[in-house]
Amino acid sequence: MAALKRRTPSSGYIIMGIQARPVISTLKIFICIAVIGSVTYGFSDRPPAGRTGAPNESNCTVCHIGTLNAGPGKVEIEGIPSAYTAGQEFTLTVRVSHPDRSRWGFQITALDSQNRPAGTMSAIDTTQTAVVNGTGNLQGRTYVEHRSAGTFPGQRNGASWQVRWTAPSTDVGRVTFYAAGNAANANNESSGDSIYTTSEMMPSNGAPMIIQPVYKKGKIILQANGSDISDGAVLVVSGGSLSEPQTFAMAMNSAGTKWQVKKKTKSTPGDLIVDNVLPAGGTVTLVVRNPSGMESPPVNLSRP
Repeated sequence: MAALKRRTPSSGYIIMGIQARPVISTLKIFICIAVIGSVTYGFSDRPPAGRTGAPNESNCTVCHIGTLNAGPGKVEIEGIPSAYTAGQEFTLTVRVSHPDRSRWGFQITALDSQNRPAGTMSAIDTTQTAVVNGTGNLQGRTYVEHRSAGTFPGQRNGASWQVRWTAPSTDVGRVTFYAAGNAANANNESSGDSIYTTSEMMPSNGAPMIIQPVYKKGKIILQANGSDISDGAVLVVSGGSLSEPQTFAMAMNSAGTKWQVKKKTKSTPGDLIVDNVLPAGGTVTLVVRNPSGMESPPVNLSRP
């Protein structure tokens, strides 16, 4: 008859009246979660979702003692093109490196400008990598991450993994990839491991769009989600009382939801601020120009 076992509050097991601890991976260092009080475990095979450092997520410093992104190591996302087309497939490479480490792990996901899942992440080599799904407040997010065979124990200096990302079936504007990497020191403890995070943004190939433009307290503000406005884009203002078009640099707000021309930003060539080009009672024409040269359809904006 098989021995019955039940879990104790200390995370051990009672087996035939004898307390025994569960077998823990040789290296307690990979993408991790906290369980039952102060007891923490690392996962060398298919760790839990939500450790990329993306908005509303944690990272492996949840259980690994140390400073995030410290020391000579790094995690990189390679192969991101300059822009995507709806439904297009891309092969990306996640690379973790460190001169003094010998086992490795990673996790990657993709989100749109509203921090919603963007496209589909899938594994290429399923012996080394796997797909996991977010739960709770991360419901809908998908991740690719290492499996045990993909931790490359004993391998020095670094490791890399390929993943496949399929762009959304419709244009959702810019997409940001978030990745975490673990460079482990193989000491069977949660100390001395190096955790790194990174993010890379990719615009779509669509022309930018001006969505819900407003004037507010000396600023011009545009909605970011679905706008296809890329980093480095400019806002060209013409018409009204202007004798020539004025070009302003734009910046994303801290929440990642709005593009804006800030109150003190000055235009070229006129060295003007927003209140100069759009006085009270005035109306101007706006065009967004992405770094690629693609421009949005013109939109009028009036100030009361």
